[in-house]
Amino acid sequence: MYKGVIVLLHALGLSVCLFFLGTIFSSPTLDLPRDISCLSYNPTTSNGKLLSPENIVDEVSIRKDLEVVSLHTKCIRTYTVLFGAEHIPSVASEFGMEVLLGAWIDEDKKRNEMEIEAVKRIIAKDKNISKIVVGNEVLFNETVSVKELISYIKEIKKVTKIPVGTGEIHLVWGSEPELAKTVDYIGVHIFPYWDGLDISHGVAEVVASLGEVQKLYPKKKVYLLETGWPSGGTNRGGSIVGIGEQRLFFKNITSALNEQKLFYNLIEAFDQPWKIYESEGRTGAHWGLYRADRSDKFDKKNVGIKTFGLWVGAISFFMSTGFFFFRRRLTLRAHIVAQYLFLILVTSTAWTIYALSHDYLLSQWIVLFLLLPSQIILYTIAVGHMFMVLKVYGKEPELDLPLLQGEGLTNKKYTPFVSIHIPCSSEDPLQVIEAVSSCLAQEYPHFEVVLVDNNTEDVSLWKPLKEFSFGKKNLKFIHREKVHGYKAGALNLALEYTAKEAEVIAVVDSDYIVSPLWLKETVHFLTEKVKVVQCPQSYRKVSGSIFEELVRFEQKVFFEVGMKVRATSNSIIQHGTMCLIERKVLEEVGSWATWCITEDTELGVRILSKGYTLQYVPMIYGSGIAPQNFFEFSKQRFRWSYGAMRMLLSHWRLFFGFRVSGSTSSISFRQKISYLSGWLYWYAHLLYPFFLCSAFFTSYLMLREERLFPPVSLSFTFIAFFCIEAILGLIVLRMFEKLSFKKALLVLCAGVSLTTTISFASFVGLFFRKKPFLITSKIVGNGSKIIFSLWNIRLTIILLLAFFFQIFFIIKRYGLLNFDVVVWIIGLCILSLPQVGVVVMTLAETSKEEVLD
Repeated sequence: MYKGVIVLLHALGLSVCLFFLGTIFSSPTLDLPRDISCLSYNPTTSNGKLLSPENIVDEVSIRKDLEVVSLHTKCIRTYTVLFGAEHIPSVASEFGMEVLLGAWIDEDKKRNEMEIEAVKRIIAKDKNISKIVVGNEVLFNETVSVKELISYIKEIKKVTKIPVGTGEIHLVWGSEPELAKTVDYIGVHIFPYWDGLDISHGVAEVVASLGEVQKLYPKKKVYLLETGWPSGGTNRGGSIVGIGEQRLFFKNITSALNEQKLFYNLIEAFDQPWKIYESEGRTGAHWGLYRADRSDKFDKKNVGIKTFGLWVGAISFFMSTGFFFFRRRLTLRAHIVAQYLFLILVTSTAWTIYALSHDYLLSQWIVLFLLLPSQIILYTIAVGHMFMVLKVYGKEPELDLPLLQGEGLTNKKYTPFVSIHIPCSSEDPLQVIEAVSSCLAQEYPHFEVVLVDNNTEDVSLWKPLKEFSFGKKNLKFIHREKVHGYKAGALNLALEYTAKEAEVIAVVDSDYIVSPLWLKETVHFLTEKVKVVQCPQSYRKVSGSIFEELVRFEQKVFFEVGMKVRATSNSIIQHGTMCLIERKVLEEVGSWATWCITEDTELGVRILSKGYTLQYVPMIYGSGIAPQNFFEFSKQRFRWSYGAMRMLLSHWRLFFGFRVSGSTSSISFRQKISYLSGWLYWYAHLLYPFFLCSAFFTSYLMLREERLFPPVSLSFTFIAFFCIEAILGLIVLRMFEKLSFKKALLVLCAGVSLTTTISFASFVGLFFRKKPFLITSKIVGNGSKIIFSLWNIRLTIILLLAFFFQIFFIIKRYGLLNFDVVVWIIGLCILSLPQVGVVVMTLAETSKEEVLD
C-alpha cells in the first residue's frame, strides 16, 4: 500500500511536470513589435559603460547595434553627439533610418558648448536628421535653468531649419510657457510606471497626458519623445515590472498610437546598466527591448524568472526528493513533508540564481563574494536540519540505537571501578552537597567520588564542602586556588587523586542530581571499541519560571533529535556531565585540554580520531539546574560558541583531511560532515552582523531615494530559509515534545534570542585565542528584577526600536501596496527576531510557567 501510494504520487507528479514543460515551450510569446515609430538608442562601449572621454564607441559597434534596431523601427533618438556618437547619423543612413539628434546638457558648461558645436557640424553634413532634441529632462532634474536651456536652443535654431525642441515630462510643460514659445515642437516624456499605475491603465494614461499637453499648446505639435515599461527592477505601487509586462505594454502602445497615426518614441533599444548609479537605481537598467549584451529578453531558451523557478521547483518536488526519501523508507507523512520543504528550498534557490544572473546590480562583486556564498551557507544549514528532523520524523530504524554487542554487554558482572569527578568553583555549597549525595547513593559496588573545588576564594563556599566530605570513605575533597586551565584544569587535578584501581572516569556537574541506577545501567556499554558513554544533559524544574521552562525544552530538542542523528555516524558531541570515559583512553589522548573552554567536546574529538566509538544512551539519568536569567543563558552559549570556533581552528587539519606528519589521528568522512555541518550553524551567525548592517544601510537608501530598492530575490531567499527553519522547529516541538503552539513559538524564540551572542562569540573565537572561562551561575533565585533586567538589555531594545522606526517610515512613505516593500518589511521583521527574542526571554524571567498552561 505504501509503495503504491508513493509510485502513484510520483507518476502523477511527472505527468504534471511534463505537461507544464510542454506548455512553456508550446505557448505563444509576445514578439517584439516591428512597427515602432521611433526608438531611443544610447550606445555603450564594450565594457558596458556610458560614453565619456575614456569610453569611446566605434562605428563597428554602432553598425552592429543599428542592424538589430532596424528590424523594429526606421527612426532612432540619440542623447549625445560626442565620444563616438557623432557617427550614429551616418551609420543610420546606411539602414535608411532617420535620427532625432540629441545634445546632452548638464552642469558642465564646457561640455554643453562641445555638444552644441558638434550638433552644428553633424546637421551640416548628415541629411537624415528629422528633429533636434536639446537636453533631456534638464528642468525636471534641475540641471540648468530655463534661461540657459532657451539660449542653447536658440543657438541651434540660428543655423538650421530642422525642428528644434527639448524633452521634458508632461507636468513640466504646464509651468514653462516661455520655453514652449521658443521650441518648434513640444517633446513630452510620459511614464505610467513612475506614476505607479497598473499596466492595464498605462496606454490610456499616455494618451490622456498627451491630450492635456496638446490643449495647453494647440498651435504646437506635440510629440511623445519617451515612454516605456521596465522589464526588471522594483515594483512601484500598482506598476509590476517584468519581461511579459514590458512586452504587453509595447504591444498595446504601438497598436494604439499607430492606429491614431501619432509620432512616438519608445525607450529604449538596449538596457543601460550604468543607470543603476544614476537616480533611477536598478529599474533604470531595464528599459531596453534587448539586454545590455544584445540578447533577446524573451525567447524559448530563456523563458523568464517565474516559469523557470516553477519548473525547477516542480521537477525537484516530485522527483529528486521523493526518490531519495523513498529508498530511506520513511512514512508517507514524512515523504510529503520532505517534498514540500524541498519545494521551498529548490524553487527559491532557482529563483535567486536566475534573478541575480539576469539583473543589473550595484556591485556584481558583492553578489559573487558575499550574497551568494551566504545564501549557500544558509541553505546548507537548512538541508542539514531537514535531514536531521526528517530522520527522526520518519522513524528510521538506525535511530533506535540498539545496544552494542560486546564484552561489556554480554557479561552483566562487568563492574569496573568507577571514579566520579565533580568539579566546582564558587558554587552554592548546599547545591553541590546535594549533587555529591546523589552520586554517593549509586547502586553500584565499586566507585568513588572526587570533589574538586578550584579557585574559590570565599571560604564560606568551600569550607562546608570540606566539612561534609570529612570521614566519608569513598569521597575525596580537594580545594585548590590558582588552578590553571578552567574546568579542564580541575578535572586533571581530580585525575591525580583518583584511585589507582579506577578503570572508568565519570564526570558530573556540581548542580546535577543523579539517578542511583546511572552507573549500574550504563557502565556495561563500555566495550573494546566503545570508550565513552554519554547520557543526555537535562534540566529539572526548580524556579518554575517560563524562562526556565523554555531553556529546558530548547536543550531537550538537541538531545532528542540532534544527538540521536549524530550517533548514527559515531559523531556525537561529548558533554562535560553524565559521561563515562575509559581511564586508559583518557590518559592515552593526553587528558583534558586546559587551553580549551569546551574541553569536553574537544576531548571527544581526540578520542574519535583514534578510531574509538562514543556511545550515546538516550536515557536521562541526571538533571541539573538551568540558567535562571538571560544573562547567564547567554554566557553559557558564548562559552560553547567561542570554544567551538577555537576547537575548529585548532583541529582544522583533522576536519579538512590534512594529516599532520607523524600523526595517526583521523576521522571518517561521515564524521567530518557531521561535525562541520553542526558547527556551520554556529559559524553562520557571523553572517548576522553583515545582514544587519546591509539591511539598515539599504533601508536608509530606500528612505533617501525611492528608486534604490534591493532585488526581491535576495530577501525572498532569506525569508525562505527562515520559513524552512521555523517549520522544522515546529515539527520537532509539536510532534515530538507535544507542546502547544504558543509554547512551541516561545521555545523557538529562546533559540533565536542567542543569535547576537553566538555571532559575537564566533567572531571573538575567530580572532582571539584566550578568553576567560565564563561560569554559568546555577544559583536558584538568581533571576533579576524586571527593570534591572531590561536595563541590562538596553542596547537590544535600542536596536529593536531602530527596526521599528525603519519599518514605520518605510510604510509611511511607500505604503503596503508595493510587493517589493512588503517583502523587504518581512525581511526586516525576521532580522529583528533575535532582539524580540531577547526581550521576550527577559520578560519570561519573572513569569511563572502556569501562565502558558
